[in-house]
Amino acid sequence: MGLSFLERVATCEHFPIIKLEKAQLVDTNGAGDAYVGGFLAGLCGDKDVATCCKMGAYAASEIVQQSGCVCPAEPKAKFA
Repeated sequence: MGLSFLERVATCEHFPIIKLEKAQLVDTNGAGDAYVGGFLAGLCGDKDVATCCKMGAYAASEIVQQSGCVCPAEPKAKFA
């Protein structure tokens, strides 16, 4: 599982998601939206595609561990 990203130069790269244990999964509502939000936040911050994908994966992995679409008060990851 993960994201495959096709660039204009006709190359395809695969970016894995963050694997969680089944017991960590609480609610998958909003996971896709969170991924897109994290990805776009990276893109707006002039990050490279790989970092954008990591940011999206992180956001989605946090959302699915909560009940409802709630972000943690303090993020565990920092993206330079």
